[in-house]
Amino acid sequence: MPHFLKRLELNGFKSFAGKTILEFPAGIVAIVGPNGSGKCLDGDSLVFLADGKRKKIKDIVESAIAKGYVRQMDDGVCVFQNPEGLKVFALNQKTQKIERVPVAAFVKRKAPEYLLRIIPCLPCDRAKLRRSVPMS
Repeated sequence: MPHFLKRLELNGFKSFAGKTILEFPAGIVAIVGPNGSGKCLDGDSLVFLADGKRKKIKDIVESAIAKGYVRQMDDGVCVFQNPEGLKVFALNQKTQKIERVPVAAFVKRKAPEYLLRIIPCLPCDRAKLRRSVPMS
């Protein structure tokens, strides 16, 4: 059974100083934002490619780094070549249609000190989870 993120509550996280609630209606497939906005992925996170394959993000990025020209950044590395010709689905902002587009860059940054892990939670487990998470 697939799991879906429906709601995210943030307290004092990065630029969300107070309590902030983000609702994710049906159809949301990605979380995007500017650099430093807290959208880091665990290396084992799966990426759905336009050819129907699923690959771990770390395998995709490491492969591009091994095969492409690596540019150093202040907190990591970047490769602007797409040596395997990988494509992903993206929304064309003009036509509002989903299209297959080549990956433009592969970026590997130093991970922040703390990463949040989103875990699926059955309704019967929510009370137990709330008791286990310290609230300030």
